Amino acid sequence: MNDTPERVAIVGLGLMGGSLGLALKQVSGGPVVAAYARREETRKMALQRGAADEVFDDPAAACSGARLVVFCLPVLAIPPIAVTCAGSISDSTVTTDVGSTKEHLSRSMHDVPGTFIGSHPICGSEKTGLERARADLYLESVVVLTPLPGTNPAATGTLSRFWQSIGATTVEMSPKQHDGTMAATSHLPHLVSAMIAQLAGDSDLQNVRQLSGSGIRDMTRLADGSPEIWHDIVASNSDSIARELDRLSALSGKVKELILKKDFPAVQRFLEESRRARRELLG
Repeated sequence: MNDTPERVAIVGLGLMGGSLGLALKQVSGGPVVAAYARREETRKMALQRGAADEVFDDPAAACSGARLVVFCLPVLAIPPIAVTCAGSISDSTVTTDVGSTKEHLSRSMHDVPGTFIGSHPICGSEKTGLERARADLYLESVVVLTPLPGTNPAATGTLSRFWQSIGATTVEMSPKQHDGTMAATSHLPHLVSAMIAQLAGDSDLQNVRQLSGSGIRDMTRLADGSPEIWHDIVASNSDSIARELDRLSALSGKVKELILKKDFPAVQRFLEESRRARRELLG
């Protein structure tokens, strides 16, 4: 693993942290992976599955001597835990995360030594836990890096090569641009999925189950995601998400008006435009 740290700390061994450890252990000449997990069962599983070389019940101990630290925790949990690790993180250490929002972290990591650069791998699952981790989770994914204007370019380069070493492609953008885009492409879809699940669940459940096809399963899949993780995502990107909800509400109102007016040719045009938009979106 050329030009990447010899020792990497992973703080948090859920789906993302566990998959990262598994991926790193498949890299020829890869780093020593030190990992923190709160639960003893998780630490034992990490060793059994080969997701880490060393495991710790103290995040600061896991970070000791690491030149790269990856926080794989819910977004709001990262700053307080990172502060507890400050004594084990040197000024030359690069710290990062795998969370879905970036502006909050870019404002909250100033008390942690080293260089923090946000990372967001565009991959994952609604399922959680180390037992769901897999070595190819990051393969061919896109990882967004969000360095600030004054960030050392060498640190950004080190982090970019780190993600590339496990098969990902990296792109750079500002934390603000990242959070605005993700509100539209990820955070709003999750909330809509949750709304549909609630509406369907409030109906005649027996009939809903009997008549549920792939459409309702596909539309509600995201609602099965971790409420803890999604609480932090919504709380740390509330303004951007609220703007997207406003846009959704306005569009929903227009479609409802067309239906009430029985302007079904206009409804058909809306559906045709939506199909074109989806095809353009997916390339």
